[in-house]
Amino acid sequence: MHAMTLLAILLFAAPLAKFIPLTVLSAIFVCRSLTNMGDGRKFRECEAVEAGSGTWLVTFLLTVFADLTVAVEAGMIMGALGVHQQSDPARPRLRG
Repeated sequence: MHAMTLLAILLFAAPLAKFIPLTVLSAIFVCRSLTNMGDGRKFRECEAVEAGSGTWLVTFLLTVFADLTVAVEAGMIMGALGVHQQSDPARPRLRG
């Protein structure tokens, strides 16, 4: 039932989307991204020794200042390197 409702909304409301100015759409995008991804509490919760915080911060900054594709690629590479380092028993862990 939900899929049918979404399909109906999409079919009937999609032609009306061309009347929405792009500036309004970009303002909605910026507001939503700042309240969800750039939450100040998340920045305060990050610690340097926490495993994923560096990857998260680099991915966030690349998303904002570069490109989403570049950010995803960098995050995947950093995450893979971090997982490899944590799985190596010869390397000491950073957690105290």
